[in-house]
Amino acid sequence: MNIIEWMEKYRWIASKLDIDIVKDQLSSRRLSIILGSEFVKQSELKNIIEDNIVIIIGFGVDLDTELDYLYRFKHLLDKSVIVVVDKAIGRVLDYGFKIDIFITDLDFDMYYLDRISSETIFIIHSHGDNVDRIELIVPYLLEKGFKIHGTTQVESLWNVFNYGGFTDGDRALYLVNYFKPRRVILVGMDFNKLLNKNVIDKYYGNGLKHLRKIVKLEIAEKLLEELICKTNTFIYSLSRNFLKCIVRISENDLISIIRD
Repeated sequence: MNIIEWMEKYRWIASKLDIDIVKDQLSSRRLSIILGSEFVKQSELKNIIEDNIVIIIGFGVDLDTELDYLYRFKHLLDKSVIVVVDKAIGRVLDYGFKIDIFITDLDFDMYYLDRISSETIFIIHSHGDNVDRIELIVPYLLEKGFKIHGTTQVESLWNVFNYGGFTDGDRALYLVNYFKPRRVILVGMDFNKLLNKNVIDKYYGNGLKHLRKIVKLEIAEKLLEELICKTNTFIYSLSRNFLKCIVRISENDLISIIRD
C-alpha cells in the first residue's frame, strides 16, 4: 500500500478510536532505538515469502476446528510459510505446526516463549499502548537470540516499517502481501462469529471496551476487504467469514493449493 494512502486511512482510524498519534510515533522510536541494527532485514522476509504458499493463522472462534482440518495435511506443509497472529500462538504450538513468522504487539502469554523456535521471526508491532512492553520484552528477546522485525502504524523509520493494516490479523495479511506470495490461505479469521461470541464474552459488562473492540474489528474487516479486492495475490479462507472477494476452500481445494 502507498504510504500516503495508508496515512490518510490511519488518521481516519485515529479519529474514530481517539488514538494519540504522538504516542504511536514515540513507541515506534523506542522500538527503533532498542533494535538498532539487530533486526531482520526486509530482504530476509522477501526470501521467505515471495512466490510461496503462506498460511496466516488468527485467533478465530473456530480455530481448533480449522486447525484439526489443517492438521490432516500437516505432511504437505513443509514448503508452506506459516504465519501466526498473536494470541493464536498457544493453539498452533499445541498442534505442533512449525511457525515461520509470529505477528504480535506483545499481548501474548509469555509462557509460550520457551516453546517458540529460535528460527521463528517475530514481527513486533509498536503502538502507543505497548511502549512499556516493548521496553521490557524486546531487550529480553534479543538477549535470548530471537529474530525481530519491527513494524509501526505511523511513519516508517530506518529499521521499523509500515506495511499497512491496523489489528493483528489484517496487519499480517498486509505484511505478507507486500512481499508477493503466490497464494495465501487464511485460517481462524471469522469476523462474523467474532462479533457475535468472542467479543461479547470477553467484554461482557464493559460497554465502552466492548464497543471499541467491535469498532476495531469492523475496521479490520474493511481493511482486509480493500486489500483482498485490489491485490493480484490469490487469497483463500478456511473460515466461515463474509469478507468480500475471498473464496472459502474445500478439502480438495486445500490439497491442490498446497501442492501447487
